[in-house]
Amino acid sequence: MSVKIKGTGVVTKYRWIVLLVVVFVSVVAAINYFKPPPIMPILIETFGLDYAMASLLMSSFSISAVIISLPTGSLTERFGPKKVGSLMLICLTIGSIIGGFAPNYTTLLASRFLEGFAFGSALIFAPALITMWFPPNELGKALGIFAPCVPIGMLLSYAVAPALATTSWQNMWWFTTLLSIVACVLFVALVKIPPTIITYKEEKKASGVAAYRHADIWLVAFGWLCFNFAAIGFSTWLPTHLTEIGYPLRLASVVSTIPMVMCIPIGPIAGAVVDKIKSMKKLIVTSCILSGIAFPLYIFSTSNFWILTAYAIVLGTIWGFVPAPTLASSGALLGPKLASVGLGILNFMSNIGYLIGPLVLGIIIPMGWYIAFATLAPICFVGAIAVFFARRLK
Repeated sequence: MSVKIKGTGVVTKYRWIVLLVVVFVSVVAAINYFKPPPIMPILIETFGLDYAMASLLMSSFSISAVIISLPTGSLTERFGPKKVGSLMLICLTIGSIIGGFAPNYTTLLASRFLEGFAFGSALIFAPALITMWFPPNELGKALGIFAPCVPIGMLLSYAVAPALATTSWQNMWWFTTLLSIVACVLFVALVKIPPTIITYKEEKKASGVAAYRHADIWLVAFGWLCFNFAAIGFSTWLPTHLTEIGYPLRLASVVSTIPMVMCIPIGPIAGAVVDKIKSMKKLIVTSCILSGIAFPLYIFSTSNFWILTAYAIVLGTIWGFVPAPTLASSGALLGPKLASVGLGILNFMSNIGYLIGPLVLGIIIPMGWYIAFATLAPICFVGAIAVFFARRLK
């Protein structure tokens, strides 16, 4: 694919300021996403919830993201990522404020849907901005820095929420409201659209509507769905299985976070590898295949804590090589101007994986834990095959 760059605006140092701001904004959105789980017992007691009602406080985000992803991709392509991002960060702030004042469960749940729209959009307009600002030889590195935003947000939320909620659960909501306001102000004040944008020959003939008919982006998105189906399904049920076989809950929870934690240092490395080998397909396909091999082996790692820990580290290392090349594939296939449409498709499919992975695995678990976890292997292999057949993806 030939690249044409007019001017030098796209490679100015200001691109790093934009990257830092969108990373901060996305981490804040992720902190909002993960604020209920660390204090879920308090929320259950305060609002008199059963487990199904409590789980909706999290799944509402994925439902919102599924609804908003495709429209956000198109709106970002039409109006630009700054306008869409500013609007969604206002929604994030309003949602957090409403949640803080929520007198009942219904109001709290409604606020979570509003925050979910913002979170789902952040995973589209933020990488779209990065794709606009960074040239192809740096895009992998930039998206590799961006990729760990969600696990970083999760860890920060788990770290601060219990301490803030000692006097009132609302304290966590006021904390995220403050962060959301800061994120919104920084985004509006500092984020700009680059004076010149990299264009591709294919992009001249393409349109937003045509991007939705691009078979390769849907193949990559289906692979992304399969990966998230397996990863989120496994992460959701891992603590339950470990406690059933005798691990203390605290230890089971720590082990369960290791794969996510490993994605933080591996993300930038994966981005650098993409820039080095100039291939996204090789990393995605290889990681999906290795994940498929690893899942059936999990059952043999549980007899010893240190073996289990080593397994979780290896699994997280494998997972860490998937997000950066997947996000980069949108710009590679559609070009920077239409990358937001591709990112909308990727986000739409990944959130379907978030929703159905834990559900399907929960249905299979009564047949046996080994059968359930081994079932994730063919899911990963199917995802690898889908990405392999994306012909235009290098």
